[in-house]
Amino acid sequence: MVREFPFYNENNKCQGVVIYCRALEDFSYTQLIGGNNTGSFLLTRPDDFFTEKECEVIYLSLHGQTPKSIAARLVCSVQDVECSLQKIYNKANAKHYDNFYEFCYLRGYHRYLPRCFISSRFIMF
Repeated sequence: MVREFPFYNENNKCQGVVIYCRALEDFSYTQLIGGNNTGSFLLTRPDDFFTEKECEVIYLSLHGQTPKSIAARLVCSVQDVECSLQKIYNKANAKHYDNFYEFCYLRGYHRYLPRCFISSRFIMF
Protein backbone atom coordinates (compact mmCIF):
# COMPACT_ATOMS: atom_id res chain seq x y z
CA MET A 1 0.00 0.00 0.00
CA VAL A 2 1.40 3.39 -0.98
CA ARG A 3 -0.08 6.79 -0.12
CA GLU A 4 1.18 10.12 -1.39
CA PHE A 5 0.61 13.45 0.38
CA PRO A 6 1.71 16.58 -1.50
CA PHE A 7 2.58 19.66 0.53
CA TYR A 8 2.22 23.21 -0.74
CA ASN A 9 3.76 26.60 0.07
CA GLU A 10 1.81 29.81 0.78
CA ASN A 11 1.43 30.42 -3.01
CA ASN A 12 -0.27 27.03 -3.36
CA LYS A 13 2.74 25.66 -5.24
CA CYS A 14 3.68 22.03 -4.62
CA GLN A 15 6.96 21.87 -2.70
CA GLY A 16 7.26 18.10 -2.40
CA VAL A 17 5.52 14.87 -1.65
CA VAL A 18 5.54 12.72 1.44
CA ILE A 19 5.13 9.05 0.60
CA TYR A 20 3.94 6.44 3.07
CA CYS A 21 4.57 2.79 2.16
CA ARG A 22 3.43 -0.30 3.96
CA ALA A 23 4.84 -3.71 3.05
CA LEU A 24 2.38 -6.34 1.91
CA GLU A 25 2.25 -9.62 3.78
CA ASP A 26 2.74 -12.80 1.78
CA PHE A 27 0.55 -15.77 2.62
CA SER A 28 -0.13 -18.95 0.73
CA TYR A 29 -3.64 -19.91 -0.28
CA THR A 30 -3.65 -22.68 2.33
CA GLN A 31 -2.71 -20.25 5.08
CA LEU A 32 -5.44 -17.81 4.09
CA ILE A 33 -8.13 -20.49 3.95
CA GLY A 34 -6.97 -22.21 7.13
CA GLY A 35 -6.55 -18.98 9.06
CA ASN A 36 -2.93 -19.81 9.90
CA ASN A 37 -1.51 -16.35 9.22
CA THR A 38 1.52 -15.93 11.40
CA GLY A 39 2.60 -12.48 10.24
CA SER A 40 6.24 -13.31 10.94
CA PHE A 41 8.98 -15.54 9.62
CA LEU A 42 11.59 -17.67 11.35
CA LEU A 43 15.16 -16.96 10.28
CA THR A 44 16.55 -20.18 11.72
CA ARG A 45 15.34 -23.66 10.85
CA PRO A 46 12.89 -25.07 13.39
CA ASP A 47 14.96 -28.29 13.58
CA ASP A 48 17.41 -30.34 11.51
CA PHE A 49 14.82 -32.66 9.98
CA PHE A 50 15.18 -31.04 6.52
CA THR A 51 18.39 -29.70 4.98
CA GLU A 52 18.69 -26.04 3.97
CA LYS A 53 18.36 -27.01 0.29
CA GLU A 54 15.20 -28.98 1.06
CA CYS A 55 13.87 -25.97 2.98
CA GLU A 56 14.30 -23.78 -0.10
CA VAL A 57 12.08 -26.13 -2.11
CA ILE A 58 9.63 -26.45 0.79
CA TYR A 59 9.33 -22.67 1.22
CA LEU A 60 8.50 -22.11 -2.43
CA SER A 61 6.14 -25.08 -2.55
CA LEU A 62 4.24 -23.98 0.56
CA HIS A 63 3.86 -20.52 -0.99
CA GLY A 64 2.07 -21.90 -4.02
CA GLN A 65 4.92 -22.17 -6.51
CA THR A 66 4.81 -24.87 -9.19
CA PRO A 67 7.78 -27.17 -9.81
CA LYS A 68 8.49 -25.16 -12.97
CA SER A 69 8.60 -21.83 -11.11
CA ILE A 70 10.63 -23.38 -8.27
CA ALA A 71 13.15 -24.67 -10.82
CA ALA A 72 13.43 -21.22 -12.39
CA ARG A 73 13.93 -19.54 -8.99
CA LEU A 74 16.52 -22.09 -7.82
CA VAL A 75 18.21 -22.39 -11.23
CA CYS A 76 17.79 -26.13 -11.66
CA SER A 77 15.70 -28.49 -13.75
CA VAL A 78 12.02 -29.23 -13.20
CA GLN A 79 12.98 -32.90 -12.83
CA ASP A 80 15.37 -31.99 -10.00
CA VAL A 81 12.58 -30.14 -8.21
CA GLU A 82 10.08 -32.97 -8.70
CA CYS A 83 12.64 -35.49 -7.43
CA SER A 84 13.37 -33.27 -4.40
CA LEU A 85 9.68 -32.87 -3.65
CA GLN A 86 9.18 -36.64 -3.81
CA LYS A 87 12.09 -37.20 -1.40
CA ILE A 88 10.78 -34.48 0.93
CA TYR A 89 7.25 -35.94 0.92
CA ASN A 90 8.67 -39.42 1.62
CA LYS A 91 10.81 -38.05 4.43
CA ALA A 92 7.72 -36.41 5.97
CA ASN A 93 5.67 -39.58 5.33
CA ALA A 94 3.15 -37.44 3.43
CA LYS A 95 1.01 -38.85 0.66
CA HIS A 96 -0.34 -35.53 -0.65
CA TYR A 97 -0.01 -31.77 -0.17
CA ASP A 98 -2.48 -31.46 2.73
CA ASN A 99 -0.56 -34.04 4.78
CA PHE A 100 2.69 -32.34 3.88
CA TYR A 101 1.40 -28.87 4.81
CA GLU A 102 0.13 -30.16 8.16
CA PHE A 103 3.52 -31.78 8.84
CA CYS A 104 5.33 -28.52 8.03
CA TYR A 105 2.86 -26.44 10.03
CA LEU A 106 3.22 -28.59 13.14
CA ARG A 107 7.03 -28.37 12.97
CA GLY A 108 7.15 -24.65 12.11
CA TYR A 109 8.53 -24.99 8.58
CA HIS A 110 5.66 -22.94 7.15
CA ARG A 111 7.25 -19.90 8.85
CA TYR A 112 10.91 -20.59 8.01
CA LEU A 113 12.44 -18.21 5.47
CA PRO A 114 15.59 -19.84 3.99
CA ARG A 115 18.75 -17.74 3.92
CA CYS A 116 19.01 -17.76 0.12
CA PHE A 117 15.86 -15.58 -0.03
CA ILE A 118 17.33 -12.92 2.26
CA SER A 119 19.72 -10.20 1.15
CA SER A 120 21.09 -7.23 3.04
CA ARG A 121 18.90 -4.90 0.94
CA PHE A 122 15.55 -6.70 0.85
CA ILE A 123 13.73 -9.95 1.40
CA MET A 124 12.60 -11.84 -1.70
CA PHE A 125 9.12 -13.43 -1.65
